[in-house]
Amino acid sequence: MKALIYAPELPFIDTEGQYVDKGKEFTMGGIANASKYIIDGLARHTERLDVISHNRFYSQEKNIVQHKEGEGSITQINCDWFQKNTTSKERLDKLISSYLTNTQELTSQHEYDVMLIIGGLAESITAHFMNLTPTQFGLKKKIPYVISLRGSEVPNHHPVINYGPEFGYMIKQIWQDASIICSNSHHLASEAKAFLPESDFPVIPNGVDMKLFSPRESETIPDELRLIYAGRVAPIKGLENAIRAIHSLDKLNIKFNIHGYLRYYTTEITDLTDSLGISDKVELHGSYSNADLPDILAKNDIFILPSHNEGDSNSLKQAMAAGLPIIATRVGTVPDFLGRDLEIPCGYTIPPKDEFALASAIKKAFENKPKLSLMGKKSRENVEMYSWGKIAYQYYNLLNAAIAN
Repeated sequence: MKALIYAPELPFIDTEGQYVDKGKEFTMGGIANASKYIIDGLARHTERLDVISHNRFYSQEKNIVQHKEGEGSITQINCDWFQKNTTSKERLDKLISSYLTNTQELTSQHEYDVMLIIGGLAESITAHFMNLTPTQFGLKKKIPYVISLRGSEVPNHHPVINYGPEFGYMIKQIWQDASIICSNSHHLASEAKAFLPESDFPVIPNGVDMKLFSPRESETIPDELRLIYAGRVAPIKGLENAIRAIHSLDKLNIKFNIHGYLRYYTTEITDLTDSLGISDKVELHGSYSNADLPDILAKNDIFILPSHNEGDSNSLKQAMAAGLPIIATRVGTVPDFLGRDLEIPCGYTIPPKDEFALASAIKKAFENKPKLSLMGKKSRENVEMYSWGKIAYQYYNLLNAAIAN
């Protein structure tokens, strides 16, 4: 199998083809890390695997390296995503143009059997456009493509993003042209099904690096219960709900540690903690490097995911792999593998935006500290089946199915 992959974002890659942790300032999001593991896993099973991605933090125009896990290359382009005085559509058009140019360079050298798009609208448009005009890319025939839905590219999934009728029509055309469309959660698959009822959306969840995270060595919970959120810091993550819930528990010895990129959201969080008078209970640590995450998680007692909306949370699975009990809202994939009950073997699940329920769950955890160690063990047991090696092989089978069809 020779495959061409489009990924909206990847971690930094040096000139030797190695992923590089650039530290706190350049922390990558969940889709970048998921793409890394999927691509590495597929490279071990394919004859050739070429990847085109963009990296908004790169200073150089383009970076091309050979893949270390197998035959093929990784091309990372700088799309100037934060360029001033440009509209979203202008940036999207520039990115698509760059994708098409780099695709043409690859298709002039190699014949591909299949394409995989790991999320992203520009990436899907590129693959669709290639199949509309195959001769322009030196293709003898159309190349079947598989789309892996991650969240924001699904119409009506994100409360802020509104594609409008023009983009909605285009997305429908792209999906109808795809050989297979998979989703990373049953919840997202149902949203996609509502948009395109005639299609099926098999589910391949995100994985977790079980070797990177280890269960906590100490089973003793200190007097101060240390809660942690680690991930993207944005209004949709429900952190303000969590802060208000903690405020209602002012008599409990609790510390809430927030780790994540605070570029646009620092003022709202600090203003809220100041106005509630709980700045001593809530600490903003800012961005973290992926290399530091296992140690960060190990220094806390419970992981909180108070999101209003989710796809398949990487940070949740990482916390579970680290052996932390969980308090999470029933959104995205949380009900899929944790259930819908308030009290579950590895923690608690609650309705989104329900500060009273969140405060109640935190209080239960505080009053049942001896049970937290057992909950943490159950957390790790729950995610052992989601190793990235197994997840990548599911993608390999899906690409073979697309070729066969």
